Order: sequence, then structure tokens, then C-alpha cells
Amino acid sequence: MVTAARVVGVVLALVVLAGCSRASEGNRIDVAQLDNELATVIHNELLAQGFDYAVRVGCVPSGGSDLQFSCRVDATNPLRPTQSWTETVSCQPPKASRAQACASSRGDALQ
Repeated sequence: MVTAARVVGVVLALVVLAGCSRASEGNRIDVAQLDNELATVIHNELLAQGFDYAVRVGCVPSGGSDLQFSCRVDATNPLRPTQSWTETVSCQPPKASRAQACASSRGDALQ
């Protein structure tokens, strides 16, 4: 027979174990996710200014660090010339409890 105390104990154990696995993840930034998030942020900023550009971002580690990135940004619209520039992104090691891990040179906060 399963008691309520036993169920609560199992649930608490699962919560503790789940928390440990998140905290023990590696210290690497997911570059594909960084590309996607920066592209989304820039796209939304351009839309807010009235520019409907498709934005592609390609980030590569820079400065010999896994936490510093140089990101090439290409904003395209079939009716206007392509806009291209480079963003610098600085990150802190990922942690489960931190809301902001990275920030762009323009001040964009990235998860």
C-alpha cells in the first residue's frame, strides 16, 4: 500500500534530482540558440521601427574564449538593400538560476 508520506518523499527526491541535473550542465553557450535569439531580438527591434527585415545571425567564439562572440548580422528585405554589421556578445557561464546570460554590444539582454 502506498502512503501519502511515501508519495511526497518520492516527489521531493525527484525535484532534488532534477535540480541537480540542471545545475550540473556544462559551461558552454549553445551558439545556435544564441544566433536564433539575437536574430529574433534584432528582428523585433527593426519591426518596432517599421522595418520588416528577415534577420540572420552567425556567431563565432572570439578572443580565445567560449564566452565572447563575434556575430555577423544580415538584415534583408527584397525591396531594400541588405544591411550587415557585426555585434559583439559577451556571456557569463550558464547557470540554471540566472535570467540573463549574455549581452550584445548594443545592450540587448540575451538568455
